[in-house]
Amino acid sequence: MEQFIELIEETIYKSTIKDLKRYLRRLAGCTKWLICSDYCLEDKKKSNDVAVFTVLPYYDYIDNIQKDISEKAPTDIKKSRLIRESFINYHKSGLIFHFGFIFGKRGKHIFKDLSREHILSLLKRTINFVEVLKKNNVPISADDLQEFTNKIKALIREAERKTFSLKLMKKIILINLLAAYIAHLLCRETDVKLVGWFSDRDDIINAYDEIAFDLFYMNFNALCERSKIDVDSNVRLMIAKPSTNENEKMWYDELNRLPDFIAGTLADWDIAKNHVSKDKFLTMIEGCIADSNNIAILKLYAEWVWTCSRVGVNKL
Repeated sequence: MEQFIELIEETIYKSTIKDLKRYLRRLAGCTKWLICSDYCLEDKKKSNDVAVFTVLPYYDYIDNIQKDISEKAPTDIKKSRLIRESFINYHKSGLIFHFGFIFGKRGKHIFKDLSREHILSLLKRTINFVEVLKKNNVPISADDLQEFTNKIKALIREAERKTFSLKLMKKIILINLLAAYIAHLLCRETDVKLVGWFSDRDDIINAYDEIAFDLFYMNFNALCERSKIDVDSNVRLMIAKPSTNENEKMWYDELNRLPDFIAGTLADWDIAKNHVSKDKFLTMIEGCIADSNNIAILKLYAEWVWTCSRVGVNKL
């Protein structure tokens, strides 16, 4: 995974980091951050596989932030017939920064060479990292670390079975790693006291006893250690867990409308032909994405090797 992170970092530390620093400077003094995420993967009706991570300052009580968003976007983009001007203005306010990742059509190239053996090796190294955390006296109980170790060992046993879903595991690895990288990036570029991950409901999150959240915690700590960021006693990591009942509204549903509207648009948009299926997606492109310094669209693709580049979107 080190080469994968280096590839993303090489791209981000060009124009994207300048935009992110500008965004963070405008919100200087904020030390509490939310990362909300939504995904559209392997939908054959869509042009792209995407994952969107939206950075939002914890500028008020959660209920008040959600009410603010709900007034501008009462439903997710799938159920919305049009995009309200107030929602576009909310994006233009400077409160939000989006990282939108495009992986290529229907996930064909997402970690295509990541074999069962690679995954097993990765999981075993994760157990070794837990031992490192114990020695470093991280602010997490021995019981919690042991519970995580037990979950990883159970996942290793599952991964050794013929029925194990490599496709799902690859997506779990991808999504939690990107979330952890963005959380670590905030700690790297600004003063952070709290950072929370609020993911949309998905098999990526629910599978294998919600192992994605545990891996997120471990990857966040590993990335901070790699960047020599002292977070052990300074940063509180918060993880919001969605309900597994699809008929039950998530308690933070409104927060996830921010990445949902971007993810829905990027998934629908045939960039090569510059075509979208509905006017609402065109409104999103013209109102929230084009000419915005507060959204970084990164295309991750692999043929012989992984490549990463930022997609520029400008109005004609």
